[in-house]
Amino acid sequence: MTLTVPADSMVEFARIIEENELDNTITGLTEDEEIMVEVQYDNDERQAVCELIELTEAEEDDDE
Repeated sequence: MTLTVPADSMVEFARIIEENELDNTITGLTEDEEIMVEVQYDNDERQAVCELIELTEAEEDDDE
């Protein structure tokens, strides 16, 4: 799964990844200079991935 992370959320995003030891790769930048991160996870790591999704969606809502 690839997530687009605003720079303002990157520290919190990285904290969740580190705490849950999720495999991830930074794959690039968007035109808006948001960071694209590919995250690999198992079923038992779904809750952490949901947190990441909520974090990125919250930033999208703030931008509207």
